[in-house]
Amino acid sequence: MNRWIYIVWAGIYLFFISGCNRTTHTLEAMLPVKKLPGEWRVSGTIGWYDPETLYEFIDGEAELYLPYGFRKLITRSYGWKGRTDPGFVIELYEMKDRLNAFGIYSSYMYPGIQRSPIGVEAVMTDYGIRFYKGRFFIRIRGSEESDSLHEAMEWMARAISERIDAPELPPDEILILPEKDRIEGSLQYISRGMLNQSFLPGGIQAQYRLGASLVTGFVVFFDDSESAAEGFRRWFEYYRGLRRTAVMESDTVRIETEYHGWLWGSRTERYIFGLQDLSGPDLGGTWIRSMAHSLNQEGR
Repeated sequence: MNRWIYIVWAGIYLFFISGCNRTTHTLEAMLPVKKLPGEWRVSGTIGWYDPETLYEFIDGEAELYLPYGFRKLITRSYGWKGRTDPGFVIELYEMKDRLNAFGIYSSYMYPGIQRSPIGVEAVMTDYGIRFYKGRFFIRIRGSEESDSLHEAMEWMARAISERIDAPELPPDEILILPEKDRIEGSLQYISRGMLNQSFLPGGIQAQYRLGASLVTGFVVFFDDSESAAEGFRRWFEYYRGLRRTAVMESDTVRIETEYHGWLWGSRTERYIFGLQDLSGPDLGGTWIRSMAHSLNQEGR
């Protein structure tokens, strides 16, 4: 009997180890090591990090990645032949899924930033490149500003993107917010604590130009309609407890906030959605009604 128990546990252990090795080999295969452009060469060894050791590589930033379902990080340095300093470092982060990969990517975005078509979407600066594809977020950081270095980093970014077996499509969830009047580069996925409320789960937000006003549109995601109703109630009670002007009519609230102007929120099915930073309580109605119609009609 003991012999059979030993065999079963040995089989489970070998299966687990082989699965880990397959993941390791898959990530490593995404980083080019041969036929590199110009005189670029691999320099140094590969670095591996998991949720418990991530702080060793990005101390102070690890807390940003963990809420987005961070799983593994692989890093590798590349340098110019004959030079000792690394020209650039590639960081390949495996996240929980493509929504969370977009989430960590969007955390580095800001309104008006220009984007490029590498992976699903990329941002290129003089000193680096950031992009995401599938459940992976990739950051390439250069040691200096030069045309040759930037060309090599861009070549590497495109090579990595080609090796990621995933469609170049954004997560479905971020398509909920309309593109019309949206400020480029302002769309973000927040993994939890939407609207700065710890009791609210994650969601998406973006800035919009409505007339002369710059406002923020948002959608909070719940697991079901019951939890959405409870979250909506707590959200309203929070502002009423602050003795702010807060009016609820059915599944709609209008609240005069201290720092974000007027807020108009609504609920449908498993979502809370709305606008904040409004200059008055009667603005934003067209946007709210359009969002309600979109969410209800498509049965999201």
